[in-house]
Order: sequence, then C-alpha cells, then structure tokens
Amino acid sequence: MDVPALKKNGSDWVLQDVPPAIWHTIEDCLRVSDLVIVPVKASPIDLEAVDPMIEVCRDLRKPFLFLLTMYDTRWKLSESAYPYLEAKAPGRTIKEPFTYRQAYVGSMIGGATGPEYTKDRKQAAEAEEEIDTLWRRIRKHALAAIENAK
Repeated sequence: MDVPALKKNGSDWVLQDVPPAIWHTIEDCLRVSDLVIVPVKASPIDLEAVDPMIEVCRDLRKPFLFLLTMYDTRWKLSESAYPYLEAKAPGRTIKEPFTYRQAYVGSMIGGATGPEYTKDRKQAAEAEEEIDTLWRRIRKHALAAIENAK
C-alpha cells in the first residue's frame, strides 16, 4: 500500500492490518505509520510475544499502543494482562480492552462488524459503544502522534 500517496491525495486516515510474525511486511507498514496499535490477546503466548514489537517500534521511533483483545473479565489472566503490558512499556496500553464477544467472533466469518452481525439489540449496542469508545481513544492518540511528528 502506498501510504504516502494516499496521504498526498487527501486521505485523512489509513488503517493497515498486517499479519503477525511476517516481519518484512510489518516493518514496511511501521515505517509509514504515525501510530502503531498492537492487538494483544490476554494469553501467555501473545503477552510474551510483545518484546519484538516494542523493539522494532522503538528502533523506528514510532509511537505505539497495546490494545488488549478477546478480553474476558472472568478470566484471571485478563486481570494480569494490563499490568504485565504496563510493566513492559508504561503508558502504552489502552485502558479500555476489546472484550470477547460472540458478535465479534461471528462477524469474522459473516462479513459484517460485530454490531451488524448480532440480532440482539442489547449486544449490538454494547459492541457499538465499545467500538466507538476505542475509536475515540485511538483517534486522540493518533492526532497527538501526528502533531508531535511535525
């Protein structure tokens, strides 16, 4: 993706979703990013895998944030995930996690967003509010990163 060309042609936001562990693709995307959002599941494997991402973001001098995903407050590991990430990179974890919702899992195979996928109005409203809250947080950090880069 030619991000500089998209920006030059008036795109305000370019969101890139890259596959994990394909480092040449990840590094290419990071080089043209203003802010890096690193999704991390509250699982031992995902939590242990953040070190290389921290290193490459710091090497490339790119601001980054962790976003806890598939978060379930009933799981003990979820409770320890935020403090673990904060110890690795203080102030770099979005406080609002992306919870584990059936609507999100189903939406991946259904070609819709979580709020669109579920027929349950309450679940759809909760998912929509969670996404809106997350977007406001990411937008705030992205605008600050762009301003700091000037």
